[in-house]
Amino acid sequence: MRNIKNIIKSAAVILAASFMLSACGSADPSDIPMSSQYVYNSLSDKEKPVFNRIYSGVTDYKYKVRVGNLRENEFEDIIMKFYSCGSEFFYMSDEIQYSINSDGYVAECYFTYDYYENATESMREQLDEKIDEILSGITDDMTDADKLKYIHDYIVNNTTYDANAMDCDNVYGALIKHKTHCQGYSKSVCCLCDRLGIESTLVTGTAGGGHMWNMVKVDGKWYNLDVTWDDPDYGSKSRSNYFLISDSTISQTHKKDTYMSYPSAPSDYSYISN
Repeated sequence: MRNIKNIIKSAAVILAASFMLSACGSADPSDIPMSSQYVYNSLSDKEKPVFNRIYSGVTDYKYKVRVGNLRENEFEDIIMKFYSCGSEFFYMSDEIQYSINSDGYVAECYFTYDYYENATESMREQLDEKIDEILSGITDDMTDADKLKYIHDYIVNNTTYDANAMDCDNVYGALIKHKTHCQGYSKSVCCLCDRLGIESTLVTGTAGGGHMWNMVKVDGKWYNLDVTWDDPDYGSKSRSNYFLISDSTISQTHKKDTYMSYPSAPSDYSYISN
């Protein structure tokens, strides 16, 4: 995964006065998936309206979104937080640009898309069918840890690590094309957890390079989960070394970004398969 700051590219400085946010195009927080709720709840009162507008704009395939009076560093923080959720936005391009007005505030941001609404309708149908197929193996007697192990093993056994494949950075590439890199692995975990009602979030950081993995909540406690590093296509053999582990364990190989505060994972989970 490219360093998250590298996806944010300044477009141009617009010599215009500051303006207020328009009244339209705000997302309803209740529509934000469970896997995005941790990030959303971490936002300040100032950040939430801007995040809502960005989220709504990308949902509606908008090219331009007005963000208002934000300093550049404030805007970049919000964009990085937005990028750390939204596993459903498989159609969004990595490149995000923005303009700065004469007062030095970020005025607007601009999004591009790999696919637009007329193409994504059939892609969403494929994803829904595939998710139903995957989760048909979940049984009523499974604990949340069992369900997460099932998801972990399914992705490991049905996905090839390929950082050059088309759609390798999203859930469509992972679950439909079965070729992806860390973003697709981790976003697929979030997508499947949303359907199962298990709390999860994406984590960005470094692990030998820019990287993305997950944190998931089991029995009221948070744990780290890195399916990418457990895939034999990425590592040396199939394993579960990065399944439900603590911050201290994962910090031996991974370092989390600091633009937001992630949940604390104080202990490893002692998983015993049923």
